[in-house]
Amino acid sequence: MTNNQTIRQSWQSDGDNWDQIQLQDATQQAISFSDMHLAIDIASAAIKRFGLHPTSQYYLALAYANCGSREEVFTLIEALMSTIKESDDVYVDALCLIGRLEKDKFIRESGNLVGDTALANALEAYQNAYKTSGGSFPGINAATLLLLADAKQKSRDIAVKIITNNASDQDEFWQLATLAEANLLLEDFDSARHYYQQIIDLAGTNYGLLASVKKHLPLIAEKMDVPNDIQEMLGGPAIAVFTGHMFDTVDRKNPRFPLELKDQVAAQISEFIDSNQIKIGYCSAACGGDLIFCREILNRGLELNVVVPFATDEFRRTSVALNGVDESMEYWDVLKRANSVSIATDESHLNDPALYTHAADLIEGYAQLRAKQCDGHLKVVAAIDPYATGESGGSLERTVTWLEEGVDVHIIDIGKLRGREDVKTKSILAQQSKKVEARHLGREIKSLVEISSNTHDDVVHRVLASKVPEDMEFMRGEGINRAFASAKEAAAYAYHVRALAQMVKWEDMDLPKDTQLQIAVHTGPIFPRSKTKDRDYFGTHVFYARELAEVTPPGCIYLTEQAAALLETHGPIEYSSDYLGQMEVKNHRRDIYRLHRV
Repeated sequence: MTNNQTIRQSWQSDGDNWDQIQLQDATQQAISFSDMHLAIDIASAAIKRFGLHPTSQYYLALAYANCGSREEVFTLIEALMSTIKESDDVYVDALCLIGRLEKDKFIRESGNLVGDTALANALEAYQNAYKTSGGSFPGINAATLLLLADAKQKSRDIAVKIITNNASDQDEFWQLATLAEANLLLEDFDSARHYYQQIIDLAGTNYGLLASVKKHLPLIAEKMDVPNDIQEMLGGPAIAVFTGHMFDTVDRKNPRFPLELKDQVAAQISEFIDSNQIKIGYCSAACGGDLIFCREILNRGLELNVVVPFATDEFRRTSVALNGVDESMEYWDVLKRANSVSIATDESHLNDPALYTHAADLIEGYAQLRAKQCDGHLKVVAAIDPYATGESGGSLERTVTWLEEGVDVHIIDIGKLRGREDVKTKSILAQQSKKVEARHLGREIKSLVEISSNTHDDVVHRVLASKVPEDMEFMRGEGINRAFASAKEAAAYAYHVRALAQMVKWEDMDLPKDTQLQIAVHTGPIFPRSKTKDRDYFGTHVFYARELAEVTPPGCIYLTEQAAALLETHGPIEYSSDYLGQMEVKNHRRDIYRLHRV
């Protein structure tokens, strides 16, 4: 079975002997496996050995486009289009890539001169691609952009041609999507509904695929009256984020969640799932509320995503098999049936509550990432006793944090189920923030930035180290390393350093003019060696950012899934991320994201 690791090994062992076609094929395969760093390496080698060739140039530009290096890709595209001929195999693909990039710029800059220029550029690229190939993909893009450019009749003319040809040059799903959008442009809403329903049936629970279909819908709705039911039928799924108390142990003095209330809590969780039409659930898997929620999600055949703070067996011992309550069989069954199980750290628990807080942040962050990918919306639910005392990392702390941030939390009040007098639950919780017992042990949750370069690291790092703020926490290592209290701070720093590097005249230091940084960000629990100003950290998570930097394309900023998730939590979002796919990082398949400003 071929994967990007196989391609990488072949490239390292035999790549010097490959001819131009082999290099181009390997580049295409690397892109298909989302390994853009490898694709850039191979495509660059093809150009260096055999000179400029449209296919090599196109794949190099595509790889840079897919990893978010906008400045680099436009430079490459400009060079490609100055030499490419209409007879070249990648001519239409190159035009469609230009159309995609300019369309994305138009969406980002809509309403100003930059956006207007981008719309005109995107339209020209897709129209030329359609004129050359007659393909329904550039055709439907051109038709939609013509509508946005107030050329409604021209838009309708292309839509009619696409329907006449039945978009037969695409696979079944995209054929239906193209026909749906073409009928929408013609305001044949009954036919559009018909095709959109077929798309929904075909996609099933692939919500991300459905989200990609509706990207043009809000733009089209600005230019014509699209019926609400069409917009609603492509609406994203409801995603539930759950937190809840564990069952009381037999030696607990003050009751909080006694086992005999299990069925009542389950009934309220069940009602919440059904009334909110939940399709996807995120939670942990401790005994009590977590496992009840998991079972209700799984029993409905819905998507379940579980996050445990540390190794699954150790978590079972600390949070599942308790004194008088042991749900181990249920726990293992849930982990087996869940769509995904993420382990926040492979380090030992060491009785450290920071790991529970980190896992809770990841649960919320992963749910936010999923919502972005499938245009979903979050519903937050907590099964707690507002009068209970709580510890750092517990459900009470998480609920209080949500309420302080203005999150609409559906609260299942276990205290009321125990017979406590009726009170205003949320007003009690507002008083709880000072009662949560905070315990901070050895580890700290930090967002780590690792900076490498594509040339001489020692010189590059020395230059940049003299320019970054002195109050940043420093970590020893081969390159520039910084640790931050939040992923948001780390993202801002990464952008700052990349901007500094772009202003340096490297050739004045006898370095290649194209010297660029490779920047990676990761968030996880690490141990401080000392409490001095120049702090040094250790732990397995220190190396995650370093390993990712090694495979980050020059000029790009990559994030681990953990860092990307925490960018989406706790307050305003200035930086966000786009999912790139899975990459091989030190023999491990990891979900990788690229950083961008919102």
